Amino acid sequence: MPRPELPFPALLRRRTGEALRGWAGDARRWRSALAALLWPPRPRHAAAAFALAVAAAGLGGLSFQRGLAGRLPSDLDWRAAAAVLERDARPGDAVALSPRWAGRARLALPPWLPVLDLPADPAEPLWGVRRVWLLALPDAPGAGGAARALAARSAGGEAPQRLGALALSRHDLAAPELPVAFLPDLLARASVRLGGTPCPGAGGAFRCGHRSGVAREVREVAGLPRPCIVLAPDAGAPLTVELSGLPAGRVISGHAGLPDGAGAARGPAIRLEVRAGPAGTGVAVDGPGWRPFELPAGGTGAVSLTVPPVPGPARLLCVDAAVLP
Repeated sequence: MPRPELPFPALLRRRTGEALRGWAGDARRWRSALAALLWPPRPRHAAAAFALAVAAAGLGGLSFQRGLAGRLPSDLDWRAAAAVLERDARPGDAVALSPRWAGRARLALPPWLPVLDLPADPAEPLWGVRRVWLLALPDAPGAGGAARALAARSAGGEAPQRLGALALSRHDLAAPELPVAFLPDLLARASVRLGGTPCPGAGGAFRCGHRSGVAREVREVAGLPRPCIVLAPDAGAPLTVELSGLPAGRVISGHAGLPDGAGAARGPAIRLEVRAGPAGTGVAVDGPGWRPFELPAGGTGAVSLTVPPVPGPARLLCVDAAVLP
């Protein structure tokens, strides 16, 4: 005898169909309402899109900040790097940081070991440096550029070793430049004159009237700090710096540039004239940059730097130079 069919399945099918038709109708109404809200475009749409973009950027920044702490070195990592460098570094070594903002290394590393700001131009010398230790934060933003810059200069070294969140590698320079004298360090024994008038000096700085003078300072030129002889030219007379008693060398190599800032590109070009015995050269600095010069040492053990009169507002010229064997 067949079992009687219960009404429940038919009722369920009917209720399901009614629900689906209701949901489809709701979806059509929502779609129509959304189209009426978004079209035609109105100023409030741009404001809403901007607010959403700001909110997304904020959420992305918070997520990045939460994950950054795990990519930064701990105190133990810094101590490990300092211990390796204290053991393996030697005179003529220096440290480069990647990324450059990892300035805590300057406090954690051995104080006798200089920290370099690598120039972007691989032809610019690293005077007095034989080997560069690259201390990198490989998982942090901005890392990687220093490794490429050193690869263009090196002729071997040691592969990176991980020290927690740090990586330490050694790069032996292919053509180290080892000066026998660095002129900014000898400025205290120089003689300076403005035109034919000697300028009084004290502590390695010389004053020549109300706007002119010479001093040994660290200035930022072309984006990097440069220890240099800073000359403040005069508008009416040439400014000359003479250094004598230098050790014998083959060439004098140097650079000149305007310190970075609002005045770096304002006014006429500043010309620097360099003489060493019978040899001489000149370089005109008319905007931002670090311009090289080179001339034979001349065999006299003396170098003069002269800046002709510079009309207009007071400006500065940064000059470094080294006697190379």
